[in-house]
Amino acid sequence: MPLPHENAPMPMRTTTSDNVVRDFLISNSRIAQGYFELSGKIIDSLGEAPDYREALLTRLLDQTMAMTERYLLVHQQVLHDLYPSQTGTPAHLPAPAPEPAAPARAAGDGQRWLRAEISAITGAQPEALDLHQAFADLGVDSLSRVDLLDAMARNFPPLREHADAFFDLVSPADVLALLERPAASSGNEVRTRVLTHLASLTGFSINDLDPRQAYEEQGLDSLIRLDLLDLLRGEWPQLKGHDSVLAENRCAEQTIEQITRLLAAERVGETALAKAPPVSPQLQRALTLIHEGDANATDAERSFAELGLNGFDRAALCASLAQQGQAGEFAGEALMSRRTPREVAALLARMSETP
Repeated sequence: MPLPHENAPMPMRTTTSDNVVRDFLISNSRIAQGYFELSGKIIDSLGEAPDYREALLTRLLDQTMAMTERYLLVHQQVLHDLYPSQTGTPAHLPAPAPEPAAPARAAGDGQRWLRAEISAITGAQPEALDLHQAFADLGVDSLSRVDLLDAMARNFPPLREHADAFFDLVSPADVLALLERPAASSGNEVRTRVLTHLASLTGFSINDLDPRQAYEEQGLDSLIRLDLLDLLRGEWPQLKGHDSVLAENRCAEQTIEQITRLLAAERVGETALAKAPPVSPQLQRALTLIHEGDANATDAERSFAELGLNGFDRAALCASLAQQGQAGEFAGEALMSRRTPREVAALLARMSETP
């Protein structure tokens, strides 16, 4: 690819800055060229999988167009800053526009995308996949499910709020239902409600509130923050039992993000919890150790808040259970988002079904 302005007149003098600029342009060109060559090799290796080729080609095209624009723009800016009298703004180089919001995808798009991703993981033909078959039966292990989650987050940004509950999904059909489900409580809706209640308690208007400002700096002491929690539980009764988690948030932004994740986990986890296995002896032993034999504190059906488990206790319990299987190493924050010890055990059991 020829460099822009390579035929433009350059200064006759050669200075250290000229050499640095020349080296930069050459290095940047090599990086871009290497990317294009790698993209070509990826496309050539796809064989005869038309659905997957189409999905990947579309993605590569979008990335290549964005990279090309930035690549040319960097060259233009460097040359313009050093030689303002000899360079102009080419008419064919548009100013970079802000990235638009991800468009809503049709149901068929979600299924084609999902089939293409699983095909890339398993090697099976996209049209031959049974989406109702369990991940384990399809040969999708825990690491591959993490990769699939990452791809979902990139291609369907609104679904990032479901990340904590992803491992509760048993089959690609569950993932597809998640892709096609409209958000019942979107992040914007949660933000509006939280800030409305915060404004009523502080006396400020919503526009004057900085969600990232600490509650203490906004004049909310511990008692007023309890009032805020009461108001939020009134909005979302399903938040009952998560008081200890919500009370740890230091600002409205953290509260909004936490509520969004909890609501998403609650919706996605309802079906998985109904299929949860019986409470294992390992879970009962872990609870007994934490509470030193208190029988009332070993009820795995009760919420962590009702059991009196703080964040450190919950982390210790999750770590103890995760050590019993390799799958737990990949659960991360998903374990900490569970509401009860039974939900933690159910998540680990679901992950252990994958070889």
